[in-house]
Amino acid sequence: MRSVRLVLALILLSCAPAAFASALPSADDAVAASKSWVAEIDSKAYADSWKDASAFFQGGVSQDKWEGMVQSIREKLGSMQGRVFDAIKLTKSLPGVPDGDYAIVSFRSSFANKADATETITLILENGHWKAGGYFIR
Repeated sequence: MRSVRLVLALILLSCAPAAFASALPSADDAVAASKSWVAEIDSKAYADSWKDASAFFQGGVSQDKWEGMVQSIREKLGSMQGRVFDAIKLTKSLPGVPDGDYAIVSFRSSFANKADATETITLILENGHWKAGGYFIR
């Protein structure tokens, strides 16, 4: 009986890491979060994009300044024509910020006035959810 309990305990312990790992947000979750966030920008919901960004992002730029910056940039680029996922990199550290959980997601994008662009969204894992921490278009 004791050996049966030991075997059951070992089986339960071997399953535990997989159960905990599946509870962590994945790379797919990061890509989905970045798509959702840039969709707000595409629809000119700039205030919502600021509110849905990370605390780090919000601490770095005021809502009014963000709205003005992103509106100016996106007006110059013109309307979104298409966006295709390109790559993701998960990392624990980035230059100039504390260690944490980060995802760098890039998309090949086209706009009415810029046919070939790369959008890069840096995400921060905050309270179990991926939140935008940076947005760059090149």
